Amino acid sequence: MDHQVPGTYILRHLSDVAIPEPVSWWPQTVGWKVLLAVAVLFALYLLYRQCRQWWLNRYRREALDSLRLVAMSSSQAGQDILAIIKIVLVYLDPRCANQFGQSLLAALDAALPGSDAIWLMPLGERWLESVISQKTSLTADQVKQLELHCRDWLAEHDARYLKAHMAAEIAKGEGDYV
Repeated sequence: MDHQVPGTYILRHLSDVAIPEPVSWWPQTVGWKVLLAVAVLFALYLLYRQCRQWWLNRYRREALDSLRLVAMSSSQAGQDILAIIKIVLVYLDPRCANQFGQSLLAALDAALPGSDAIWLMPLGERWLESVISQKTSLTADQVKQLELHCRDWLAEHDARYLKAHMAAEIAKGEGDYV
C-alpha cells in the first residue's frame, strides 16, 4: 500500500510524516526460525505417520467393504465370511493359509488384544461346521452375531499378537491344517 500525500489546497505546504516500513511477519531472530523449522518437521512427521497408518490399514477397509457386500440371508454367508477372514489372515501371516478348525479359531482369538475368547465358542465351531457340512446351518441370529464378531475382529485385531501365536504354535508343532 502506497502512502498518498493529501491533495487539498489547505494542506499543500505541510510536510508529510515519514511512514515506517511495514512490520514483517517473518521472525527476525534465529530462535524463532529454529522453532518454526522444528514445528514444521514435527507436523510433517505426524502427517507421514497418519498416511502410513492409513496405508497399512487399507486391507481392513477392503475386508469391511467386502463383508458389507455379503448377503447375510443366503446359505453361503458363512463360507463368504470365512473366505474374507482367511484372506485377511493370510495377508497378515502366510503361515495361516492352511489353518482350519480349532487352530483357526484360536488364531482369530489370539489376534485380539484382549484375552476374551470370542471365536473358541459354540458359535465359532458351528460356523466352521456349517462351512464343511450341508447338514449344519446357521440361523439368522447366528449369522448376524457372526457378522458382528467379524466386524469387531477386523477393526480391533493386531498382527503382532497373531504372529506371536503362530510362532508359538509352530514351535509346539500343533494345529489343524487342511
